[in-house]
Amino acid sequence: MKIENGVLTELDCNTNNLVFPRGMSSIDKYAYHEFGLTEEIETIEVEEDNEYYHSKNNCLIETATKTLVMGCKNSVIPDDGSVTKIGKFAFNGCMGATRMEIPEGVKEIHNMAFAYTDFEEIVIPESIELIAEESFVLNPQLKSITIKSKDAFISTS
Repeated sequence: MKIENGVLTELDCNTNNLVFPRGMSSIDKYAYHEFGLTEEIETIEVEEDNEYYHSKNNCLIETATKTLVMGCKNSVIPDDGSVTKIGKFAFNGCMGATRMEIPEGVKEIHNMAFAYTDFEEIVIPESIELIAEESFVLNPQLKSITIKSKDAFISTS
């Protein structure tokens, strides 16, 4: 992990446990591409007193925007209202979990959020409003996506 002036610029995911420091204030857009190497990660934590991010249930969450930035095979998306968006690349490359149930309250799923995973089943709540077109690409194990919302918009851009 490399942090320069509070910005995460590199992430080495060759570890089972990630602990993000209290001084991390943002994540460089190029660091997100490295999140795709998350198959070994089992736990995600943020040190106390971080003003910008927190962790819950092995999820890295940007507090102000309520965006789940990164998950792992042991993540359970919080159902307490702290997550309304699943960000770009959030579970990209996540291996070791076969089912994901996204809780009510989540409204958006962004591009590549569940790309290159081995999920077999994903359940999307009624609260969902936007699903990016490439949210679930390159998942040969995926057998079922259940979308409970009748009004979800699937973005093509």
